[in-house]
Amino acid sequence: MGTVRFVWILTLNHTV
Repeated sequence: MGTVRFVWILTLNHTV
């Protein structure tokens, strides 16, 4: 349940 958060942060960084 830690990978989802990691992916979410990565996606946010890519979107911003």
